[in-house]
Amino acid sequence: MKYFGKFEKDENSRVYRTRTFVCLDGSSQSIEPNVTEIIGTIFMLNPGSSRPLNSEPNSPFEGYAFNQYTDLETDETMNVFIDIFSKLQGNKKFTKGIVEIKNLFNYREGTLTNDDWKFITDDIKKDINHLNINSSPTFYGEFIFFAWGTSKLINSEIKSYSQQIFNKSKKDNMNILYISPKPEVESEKHLSFYHPLGGHWKADKRERFNNSIFETFNSLQAQINFE
Repeated sequence: MKYFGKFEKDENSRVYRTRTFVCLDGSSQSIEPNVTEIIGTIFMLNPGSSRPLNSEPNSPFEGYAFNQYTDLETDETMNVFIDIFSKLQGNKKFTKGIVEIKNLFNYREGTLTNDDWKFITDDIKKDINHLNINSSPTFYGEFIFFAWGTSKLINSEIKSYSQQIFNKSKKDNMNILYISPKPEVESEKHLSFYHPLGGHWKADKRERFNNSIFETFNSLQAQINFE
């Protein structure tokens, strides 16, 4: 598999990961994929501390030309997905094509501070910073897996903005996937979808959760009432 994307920088030197993809057969070059290659979308919170492949954690963009595609270092979250898709490929599923990774916020920051959340919320109110937000994204392929977490929609502006995105996925007749501790109606009302790393769980629950992610993609059905 090939994990690649591109970063952009605004006038205040904030860094954003604006496009992200996983090529399942590893054959794609680091260029904009054709939309016909995209088989589905994984939708998470933000890019975290992602960085170009082989870059230094303390200076990840030294020598990188912004707005150019590059291979990416995998993190703990992406390693979960890569492991899941590798197991699926062992069952002759998802052997080719590209999965797009989208985020509620493209702002690249490992730990979001109160000031970061204020900046993001102000962006939503202004609705002008296209590096950071998109309340009406375009989806391709046969599924969208929501995995932005169960507790990060921390104020009314962010919750409303998230609802717009979820409603857009329904309007586009996407096959909506997620793992939730709640029944379907309540999950979708509260937009309560587990992040791939879930909670701080013991090994047995972690194994069950990863199996639920596998079954979600294997069956292309949401998994509800996970405890």
